[in-house]
Amino acid sequence: SDPPQEIFGKTLSIPDSLIYNYFELAADISNEELKDIKTQLNNPDVNPRNIKRKLAKTIVSMYYDKMAADIAEKEFDKIFIKKGIPDNISKLKLEDLKSGIGILDLIVKVKFASSKGEARRLVAQGGVSINGEKINDLTAIVKLSNDAVLKVGKRKFIRLIA
Repeated sequence: SDPPQEIFGKTLSIPDSLIYNYFELAADISNEELKDIKTQLNNPDVNPRNIKRKLAKTIVSMYYDKMAADIAEKEFDKIFIKKGIPDNISKLKLEDLKSGIGILDLIVKVKFASSKGEARRLVAQGGVSINGEKINDLTAIVKLSNDAVLKVGKRKFIRLIA
């Protein structure tokens, strides 16, 4: 099964129109709670996002536990709302970083893209950054003397160790 953070994120990406169905079919809640959720969803003053977050926490708690659900929620908020870096990202030591490596080669080397063509598209679309600085130059050479965080897309992070 997916890790708690993945389950939480995937649940939040469902359309609002399916929230009730997910509660009914995938969540272990009482009929009373289900009625309450239906009432909330029909109330224009209630933001469906809040109900969806409750659904995500409920589903993560079913497969893991409440603590895992709380951690998944905090991690999600840290990455997607506060635009931060996850707590437990992979680390990779690369000797190439001291002498310099092309950004496209680096993205392929850390397996964030399967080819240079895919890496090129990611850079061109503005989805690549190092320490929060967007990389727009397809020919950029990455040369580091200190550790840095490479981010590709919204969810791929790796700490590069020079």
